[in-house]
Amino acid sequence: QYINDLAIKNNGGVSEIYAAVGDSYNNGGYANASNYGLYKSINGGTTWTKLTLPVTPSGNQTCPMDIEIAFGGKIWVSSTQSATFGDGGGKIFVSTDNGATFTTKHTIVGNGGGGRTEIEASNTTADKIYVLAQLKQADAANPTIEVQILRTTDGFTTAPTVLTLPADNDTRSATYGFTGAQSFYNLFIESDPSNDANLFVGGLN
Repeated sequence: QYINDLAIKNNGGVSEIYAAVGDSYNNGGYANASNYGLYKSINGGTTWTKLTLPVTPSGNQTCPMDIEIAFGGKIWVSSTQSATFGDGGGKIFVSTDNGATFTTKHTIVGNGGGGRTEIEASNTTADKIYVLAQLKQADAANPTIEVQILRTTDGFTTAPTVLTLPADNDTRSATYGFTGAQSFYNLFIESDPSNDANLFVGGLN
C-alpha cells in the first residue's frame, strides 16, 4: 500500500482514523490500481471502510493526498494525480459529517492545472486553509512556475488569495519557483499552531 497521509479525529471520545491511500507505477506495473482512495477506521485500524470522494472528470476515482482535521471539526482532503489514470489532481474537498459525504470546494488553476496538492488547516480559526499546490506545465517545452500558495479564510466561499512565493537563489527556481521542477513530490506546508499567520513551506532546498 502507498499511504500518502493519516489523520485522527476525536469524535466524542472515539478516535476516527482517516487514511489517504495512493497508487503507484513501479517496475513496469501499476501498484494498488484498484484500491487507492480515502479510508476510515473507528476501531483502531482493525477494519476499514472506503469513503466516497467525487470522481474525476473522466469518471475515475480520486487519489487523496493530504488530510486535515480543521478547527471546528470539518475534514479537509486534497488530491494528487493518480499514477494509474493520470488524472484527479488539484482538488480540495470538505466533509461536515465525519466523512459520510464530501463536496468539492476548490479546483487549482494556473499554468496547466493542479497536480499534487498539500493543505494546512488553522488550529485556531475555522475555515482558514492554506494550500501548496503543484501546477502542471501547460507547455512542457517551455516550462514556467510550477507551484502556487493559496489562503482562504472562508472555506473557499470566495476566491482564495494567491500568496507570494518564497524567494530563492537556485537557478532552477527562477524558472519553476522554489520547488525547482520537483513539485510533484517535495511539497511541505505547516502553520504555527499558536499563530496561524506564520506559515512554513518547503520545496527543493
